[in-house]
Amino acid sequence: MTEQKKPFSLSFARLFSYARNDLLSDTAAGASVAVLAVPQCMAFSVLAGLPPVHGLYSAVVGVVVASLLTTCPRMISGPTNAMSIVLASTVAGTVPADRLHEIVLITLLAGLFQCLLGVGRLGRLLRYVSNSVILGFTAGAALLIVARQAPALLGISGIEEGRFFPLAVEVIECAVGAGISLNAFLIGAGTILFVILLSRLEPRIPGTLIAV
Repeated sequence: MTEQKKPFSLSFARLFSYARNDLLSDTAAGASVAVLAVPQCMAFSVLAGLPPVHGLYSAVVGVVVASLLTTCPRMISGPTNAMSIVLASTVAGTVPADRLHEIVLITLLAGLFQCLLGVGRLGRLLRYVSNSVILGFTAGAALLIVARQAPALLGISGIEEGRFFPLAVEVIECAVGAGISLNAFLIGAGTILFVILLSRLEPRIPGTLIAV
């Protein structure tokens, strides 16, 4: 009779059976993930209305905790653009000084609900969410990200964050009326062009990390 593996088991025991031969491959894997995660997490933190360093905190702490609490060899953890947009929309009307405290509270509550869903094995409910709903949510998040980053790209200040259509109209009115900052636009457009060209010419070079 074979012993069945427990679905939820801590992986602390793996630390004591770690082999030196795995160090080189794990170092290469960690460096590869860091090259992609560092600029992404900084951008996600800015989308949520926080300083870029908090995105690095969430990426490091989340990966360490998730790695110790699972035995799955392949796992994705860390912040995402959709999570950043939802957080930004939730705390949009709060005072900037209190925004960090509210985001920490929301994060703890979200983690608590995820633990409850995991214990109750309710993840299977996601199979009933249609592809059109996921596509609509993803496309809406992408449009909102573009609208919220347009003022920084054009060098326009004084625009409050809001919904997509009012925000897009306000950006266009400010760009036509007050004009844009040529220096900000050249830096932003040049950075985007640099990342695109470098990814086409040499994909192995981390263009996003160099741009940051």
